[in-house]
Amino acid sequence: MIPVENILLDDVNETIAPPLIALERFWVNSQNGQSLPQKSTIPSTDEAIQVVQATTKQAEVEYIAATIRDLTRLRDFRYRDILVTARDVDAYKDVLQPIFQQEGIPYFMNERESMADHPFALFLNALLRLYKRHFRYEDMMSLLKTELFVPANYSDQDWRQMVDVMENVMLAYGYEGAYWLRDEPWQYARFDLDEISEPLDYDQQLEETANVVKNIIREALLPLFDAFDKAEMNLEAVQALYNFLVKQGIKERLLTWRDRDIENGQLDHSRKHEQVWNVFINLLDEFVEILGEQVWAVEEYLAIFETGFEQGTYSSVPPTLDQVTVSPFTFSRVSRHKIVFLLG
Repeated sequence: MIPVENILLDDVNETIAPPLIALERFWVNSQNGQSLPQKSTIPSTDEAIQVVQATTKQAEVEYIAATIRDLTRLRDFRYRDILVTARDVDAYKDVLQPIFQQEGIPYFMNERESMADHPFALFLNALLRLYKRHFRYEDMMSLLKTELFVPANYSDQDWRQMVDVMENVMLAYGYEGAYWLRDEPWQYARFDLDEISEPLDYDQQLEETANVVKNIIREALLPLFDAFDKAEMNLEAVQALYNFLVKQGIKERLLTWRDRDIENGQLDHSRKHEQVWNVFINLLDEFVEILGEQVWAVEEYLAIFETGFEQGTYSSVPPTLDQVTVSPFTFSRVSRHKIVFLLG
């Protein structure tokens, strides 16, 4: 057995308040089973530190909200001077948000949100699965319901209604798989009992609409999938995918969403669309640099994008200057605020 020496670091950071150091030593001693001082000798925290016990998360947050209100109204602190932090902020989110809103406390929740659920990430996933699984119904609808694929000559609302019609026709007749590769138009017809030889006019309209949508999608996807079939190296597949996204105006659509969010005052949400595109470009660059000369395989492609977007997180910027920051605990963030509430 190798002997191990216990090393105690006694150096004290002069920027840390003495009551905090005293409380730390008291806490360490109590956790190590060492004898505790009498009540009269327990370190006083004065106003630097206050330890408060609450019976529930709601009571804990209500106390903090009331204290913040007093600090900003009676003691000349600004909201931006205050940090509310915890090891697990998510555990308090559902309690904190309604209470702070009720008390009129402006706050910025600095949380790490994964990009995996962004429509662009879902679009790419569905697109590659359509190729891999040969036009499965669920993959097609996952792609279309992101509303990133909208032909330029259709409004969002009109295209959405047309896609709904096509979905009904697909479900009624099981149009998936090889049906997407055939040039023959899809058929959709019910018959009136009085005129059994003729399909209903309404059904003919549905059939025509479904075939219009099908043909638009085929014209967009089949050349890409043909390029995938011909690709030998990952680099060729990456180039085909990027060219497809450019041709279909996917980046421009993301920028349109960004501008719409800005107009609606959703500044934090507006940044997500650009950030997810930038993460995608970085993933492509790294993929080409590391695996560009490797043999093309859609499974590897899917894994790279799924992992990349799951690990990718949005960087948030506070929308206003004066607000309470709610954030996971880090020492660097604590040092930037005058008042810190540590939950839990």
